[in-house]
Amino acid sequence: MIGYNQWSYHPYCPPLWEAGDIYICRIAPDASALHIEWLPVGAAEYSIHYRVRGTEVPFILAGTTAQAEFDLTGLEADTDYEFYVAADGKRSRIRLGRTGHFLGSV
Repeated sequence: MIGYNQWSYHPYCPPLWEAGDIYICRIAPDASALHIEWLPVGAAEYSIHYRVRGTEVPFILAGTTAQAEFDLTGLEADTDYEFYVAADGKRSRIRLGRTGHFLGSV
């Protein structure tokens, strides 16, 4: 048996990922918040937009950051949200997250 000796600590990126998009690689829920992390694309500033899932209201600008992570705070408990990250004309796919208590993290 031949062992695999090339471990990578880089976040998972699916094989059919389109270059040029911003890839959200981690979503961690909290009682009234969502912690979001993405792979950096070299932008000076990222903007995060969100809304309650299933509504037709426009996305709300949650804030901007220079880091590749952001905490969406002040959300309603046990509610589904849609969000995306944008920077320099690039945009992530719309991702889903649900607030609420969780048992652990992977």
